[in-house]
Parts: sequence; structure tokens; C-alpha cells
Amino acid sequence: MAMEEGAMAKAKLVAAVLVLEMLIAGFHVVSRAALDMGVSKMAFLVYRNGSALLVIAPVAYFLEK
Repeated sequence: MAMEEGAMAKAKLVAAVLVLEMLIAGFHVVSRAALDMGVSKMAFLVYRNGSALLVIAPVAYFLEK
């Protein structure tokens, strides 16, 4: 049983890494498309950081509560 639990934990870790890599690839596609459309680099940075704040702030709030 211990072997199955270790294999399951490793499979979850691999799945999490794959999802993270897909998110990073998607970010690169979206950022390239936005910059090719003429969005200012500074405006893009502001939008990116603002959206990250909106996503991460609630998670941080509830985890630290």
C-alpha cells in the first residue's frame, strides 16, 4: 500500500507540473498576441500584475486566515 500511495503522490506532482507548464505556454501565447496587436508594454505589465493580484489575493487571504 505504501508503494501505491507514493506512486499516487508522484502522479499528482507530475500532473500539477504539466498544468503549470500549460498555463505558462498559454500566457506566452496571449502576451505575444496582445503585444502584436499594439498594446503598450507598460500597460500590459499593469494589466498582468493587476490580474495576478485579483487571482492571488483571495487565495492568500483565506490561507492565512
